[in-house]
Amino acid sequence: MSDKLHHFLPIWDIPDFLKCPVAGAMLSVEKHRSILKKCGYDVKPMKPYEYHQKIMLKLGGENNVSQKVNNFIRNQSARQMARIAGMTEQEIRKLWAEHLVTGDVGPLFYAIVSHKKTSPELLADVAGEVHMQAHANMTEIFTIRRQLDIMAERLDREKEKLAEKSRALKEMGKARKADTAAMGLLKARNRELTARMQTLRPDPATRAKNNAEKNRFAEKIQALTVKREQESNAHQALVRQHKALQIEMFSTRSELELVKKEFHALVSGWQPCSTPVCGNPAEDTAQDTCNTETCTKSPCTRDSCASYRLCAKRIFLVGGITKMRAFYKEVVENAGGEFHYHDGYMKNASTNLEAKVKRCDLVLCPVNCNSHNACRKVKQLCNRHKKPLKILSSSSLFAVSQALLEPDSTVTLN
Repeated sequence: MSDKLHHFLPIWDIPDFLKCPVAGAMLSVEKHRSILKKCGYDVKPMKPYEYHQKIMLKLGGENNVSQKVNNFIRNQSARQMARIAGMTEQEIRKLWAEHLVTGDVGPLFYAIVSHKKTSPELLADVAGEVHMQAHANMTEIFTIRRQLDIMAERLDREKEKLAEKSRALKEMGKARKADTAAMGLLKARNRELTARMQTLRPDPATRAKNNAEKNRFAEKIQALTVKREQESNAHQALVRQHKALQIEMFSTRSELELVKKEFHALVSGWQPCSTPVCGNPAEDTAQDTCNTETCTKSPCTRDSCASYRLCAKRIFLVGGITKMRAFYKEVVENAGGEFHYHDGYMKNASTNLEAKVKRCDLVLCPVNCNSHNACRKVKQLCNRHKKPLKILSSSSLFAVSQALLEPDSTVTLN
């Protein structure tokens, strides 16, 4: 291998324009500083670019600085130097292209530029590519530096956040210690209360007695609750019934008061018929006297009977106020007539209604307190059996008494 290395020039013999790129590609800043320090230079006051200046001034010839630089570079590039010693230029170009892609160009660059048989064309291409790569690397370096500054700012902010979180964690730790201490006190208090409760807890016999008594009281309370609910329901029912009776009583009382006033006002002018009701009235109700063969007293005439018009006549009232039935009856009977009544409800009453119409002498039908069916049915029956009919606009005692006093000529209505 030493024979092959004789084909390569030392660092001070390569062209001057290639010495700076080789040193830059092979020596780090720290290596610059280390070589100068070993050669006796005071490197403390120097800046990094001054390291490079001092070394470049020494690479023009053979000296202790250039020898150390040469030894380090050749040691690093020995494998690449031995590799290209037997290659053609085409093979070297291919190898160089591969190293450019990976970025590992320092040792191979020195091996190519220091080889004594490297052609000027290959030397120019390699030097130019390294030069352009240096420009690209410089741009990337500045970009990376800017990114490093940004990352440093972010790192500072994250450090501040971390410091805040650390302080918060410390505070939480203190609070947790305080909570732990408080929890310990509470646990101790709980144990104390538990022990005290155990001392206050009754023995099994007393507990069983208390439970039995508790159950008895619970059953008694439940029974009383059920009884209270039943009595409450009964009370509510009685209250509802009482209210309904009160309403009915007030309604009946009002109706009775009105009826009494009206009845006393009307009945006071009527006198009882001097002749009792004929037991067998004349078949022809249009004649002026009763049937003298069956009447027990003297014949009923216009002069002898103040109620001659109704004497021995059957008056049939359909409808009206059912509670006033007794008053209607009293008005008719005080006038000497015979009273018959139908409440006007037509359900299952058509046959009974027709029978009473056939037997009566006069039909009264108030329309204000009656059903339409009843009024229509009464009209049909009266027309069928030729019975006089009076349609009354009111069911009051006054309306009934007035209808009884009207002349016969106005009685029949079709």
